[in-house]
Amino acid sequence: MSDVTNDLVQLYVGSDALDLADLIKRKQVSAIEIVDTAISLIEHLDPKLNAVVIRTFDLAHQTAADPGTGPFAGVPFLLKNIGSMWKGTPLTSGLGYLKDFVCDSDSEMVRRMRAAGLVVLGRSNTPEYGWSITTEPRLYGPTINPWNPAVTAGGSSGGSAGSRSGAHRAAAAPSACRPPAAA
Repeated sequence: MSDVTNDLVQLYVGSDALDLADLIKRKQVSAIEIVDTAISLIEHLDPKLNAVVIRTFDLAHQTAADPGTGPFAGVPFLLKNIGSMWKGTPLTSGLGYLKDFVCDSDSEMVRRMRAAGLVVLGRSNTPEYGWSITTEPRLYGPTINPWNPAVTAGGSSGGSAGSRSGAHRAAAAPSACRPPAAA
């Protein structure tokens, strides 16, 4: 894993996918640096948020090493844990009876995302089959709203919302996004 600095955290959080893709294309940052920054944020924020329920960081590193030339080459992305078949990875839709299901193929949506160069880091938490206004599946537990834990992170895309919003909240205190420096 590359060294994640406060500057990288601020750059990542302050950029949208188009900005990140442009920075990577112009070699201002590498795909590995951006992916490592996203992973660092997940590792340090998600124990409280519970937004990313399936992690595929090894696959993300493999993709980031050679992200291709698509319009979003090297940009980190989370797949929603509903209906997005991604060969070789779990897909539970938040349901306990699907906890051992592994996709045997890619859906057309995932094929297009990968062709565009997106680097999938894992899957975001969702309500069971997306059928709730809150993201609180029994299989994984609730996603916490980083701005106000007493208020829901939302329904169908609660994991996605919690993850992105947590990163923005952490930008105000970037040291909270990475381990303290060794003494």
